[in-house]
Amino acid sequence: MYDCSKEFNKFYRTSVVLPEVEQNELREKRKLNVKRLKEGLLEYNEENKKDYKISEDRIQGSMAMHTIVQNDEGDYDIDVGIVFESSNLNGLGLLASRNMVADALKRTRTEKGFLPCACQHQESEH
Repeated sequence: MYDCSKEFNKFYRTSVVLPEVEQNELREKRKLNVKRLKEGLLEYNEENKKDYKISEDRIQGSMAMHTIVQNDEGDYDIDVGIVFESSNLNGLGLLASRNMVADALKRTRTEKGFLPCACQHQESEH
């Protein structure tokens, strides 16, 4: 039986997974989005007299596994886990929490038309 694993691995490295340079650029964009969220939360908290704080952010999915791919439309899926202490949310429900995050991100939008997933879901519900 013919062993095609070398060809498959070459195709995977050259045509499927993004090069390390591009993955690093996406990691920087991820950091920017977390920074935007923190800045937006400051504005949100001031406006709404709240004190929501991110306790942790985590790299997840393909970014954590170093297997980031780009779809045919040129989009990426950058999974970022944002953790709030439940005591800090004071019983805020799941939907209200997501809407709070979306609101905070919208306050610091940097690119025309750019909406993280939390914002996209919120807008489609109206």
